[in-house]
Amino acid sequence: MLFEQRLNEAKLTSSEKDIGDYIIAHKYELRDLSTRNIAKETFTSSATIVRFSKKLGYQGFNELKEDYIKELEYIQAHFIDIDSNIPFTENNNIMEVAGIMSALMNESSKDTLNLIHHDSLQKATQLIIKAEYIHMFAIENNLCIAQNFKFKMLRIQKKVSLENTFGNQMYTIFSSSPHDCAIIISYSGETNSLLRIAKQLKERHIPIIVITSLGDNSLKKYAQCVLTISTREKLHSKIANFTTEYSIELILNTLYSCVFLHNYQKNLDTKISITKQLEISRHSTSYTLNENE
Repeated sequence: MLFEQRLNEAKLTSSEKDIGDYIIAHKYELRDLSTRNIAKETFTSSATIVRFSKKLGYQGFNELKEDYIKELEYIQAHFIDIDSNIPFTENNNIMEVAGIMSALMNESSKDTLNLIHHDSLQKATQLIIKAEYIHMFAIENNLCIAQNFKFKMLRIQKKVSLENTFGNQMYTIFSSSPHDCAIIISYSGETNSLLRIAKQLKERHIPIIVITSLGDNSLKKYAQCVLTISTREKLHSKIANFTTEYSIELILNTLYSCVFLHNYQKNLDTKISITKQLEISRHSTSYTLNENE
């Protein structure tokens, strides 16, 4: 959950609201501000600022300050010249839209790469490699992206389950074991059905990889490993989930590639062998596409 969202959802006194308003108004000077500075400007006290920080889920003001500064640095890092929610308008022509979509994909990729941390990626990769079965959980558009990941993994003989109804998803959990792992994809991290699934998985001691947005959310507390997607889009006020979809696809492609890398030659041989056996009807008159036997 991002800082301003925490502010909106917290039950604050009028004095604490003044502190929040002041911090937002002076966010780019926050690095140089102390509790004493803010208390003086808001006619409050250092103790009130500490209580305010704790109401938002921080240990104290220094943790709030550090977290908000990191958040602001992230927000300023990309998407300076493009709006991820409304990237084009009715005044753009079709070739301009094509260029905007290319730029949006590029910005989404760079943004996501900045959010991928080595240790989290390594842990997620190891959980998948060791798993007897990989169970994937998502809703709506994210199911389609997850399906593509499943296809890739099956071609290197990694077993993946993916159900598109909540009832079947729950039944999948009860046929799983702690030797498996789960991947849950949720932008908000607050989808009730996915939270119920995460709770059941945790109770059955199944390791969970969560792919979700930046900041705190309810889903993260169930995760052994969190991979963060680009966090630029509003929940509703947008043309489509362009940035989120690009970001999730990049993370899943990266996970597949890291698993592939673990036993590279064996996976390459397996993938080519299975593809040749199962896709015998595929052919092309293009010299570029045809295989050189």
